[in-house]
Amino acid sequence: MYFEILTLEISATRLGWDVIKPALARGASGIDHRFSFLATDEGQSYAFDFYENVGSIEVLRSYAKKLDTSVSVSVVCLVGKPTEEAKRLAMQYRMRVMAPAELENLSLLKVLEVQHPRRVAYNQN
Repeated sequence: MYFEILTLEISATRLGWDVIKPALARGASGIDHRFSFLATDEGQSYAFDFYENVGSIEVLRSYAKKLDTSVSVSVVCLVGKPTEEAKRLAMQYRMRVMAPAELENLSLLKVLEVQHPRRVAYNQN
């Protein structure tokens, strides 16, 4: 997991974002939610949750954090493949499920195009 977090830190730094350590975001409920990685850009926060395997439970865990914090969340499956139900739920909740290899060849902007297409297009100009 260290390599994946380092990859995200490098991408975020190149974009001029602030990497938040520890990766905690306070929700409207008052609860501090922990993410595997968290960065901010002009008031918008982006998080990644890493799980060994990704099924519907893991997507729902991340979605609950997303709802409470208003943070944009992507889920990374470290081992194996995410279940089809997990992929469907993530799509429905405007989240992305990915494998670690995707992080190596994927900038944060490409991840965020899925979740915030207008905002990312605006930031690219």
